[in-house]
Amino acid sequence: MLVPVALFIALALSVGGAWRSALRWLVSFGLGAALVGAAKLAFDYGGWYLPQLGLYSVSGHAMLTAATYPVLLMLLGSAVGPRAARLGWFAGLAVALIMAQRLVSGHYHTWSETLLGGMVGLMVAWVNAGIRIRGPAPQIVLLAVLASGVMLTLNAREVLSPFRVVVREYVGRWHERTVWHYRQIDSDPVTGETRVTVYKRPRLSRAGAMRADACRLTRRRCVFWGGTTNWAGRHPA
Repeated sequence: MLVPVALFIALALSVGGAWRSALRWLVSFGLGAALVGAAKLAFDYGGWYLPQLGLYSVSGHAMLTAATYPVLLMLLGSAVGPRAARLGWFAGLAVALIMAQRLVSGHYHTWSETLLGGMVGLMVAWVNAGIRIRGPAPQIVLLAVLASGVMLTLNAREVLSPFRVVVREYVGRWHERTVWHYRQIDSDPVTGETRVTVYKRPRLSRAGAMRADACRLTRRRCVFWGGTTNWAGRHPA
């Protein structure tokens, strides 16, 4: 959701006549997103990770939050004055910290993954810390963005689910049968310590997965009708 918000920030800067600031924001935001994306691809497809540091898949959520919210709230505050702009900046940092804590406590990312993503986002925000816009038109754009972001957040899963399905299907066709690495984070039931388990499996598109399921089902039927085993894989009595 924050990628469109970033584009609207550039639009608001352009409406306010700050073309150079808009370009600086887009370039820095794009570089930060590309850096985190490259790190994710290195783990997903290359299997590159540092278990000693708890670093597997860098958090894109932490990067986007730390980059976008301080700049967005700072620009909204700049309509009132420098002090309000600073308050908006720190309020955005507070949102980024809340997101970081949620990512770790919910076992979405490790602390290392969250901190690295957040640092990249903070670098993007810091590069744009001095940008300001004046005039009612840019502020109206930003207020509309903020209101839309709140509405999407309240109903994000239902709104974004169809788009995610389409994207995954088309992307899956491009890298079908490549090996995909993913990790699961949970707590040890005895010690309570966080543990990370890395898995890898062939990645299939939806069509490829359906073909694979059909092949497995066909093999089970052949074995079943041959009288050697039942559906649960146990020999009949």
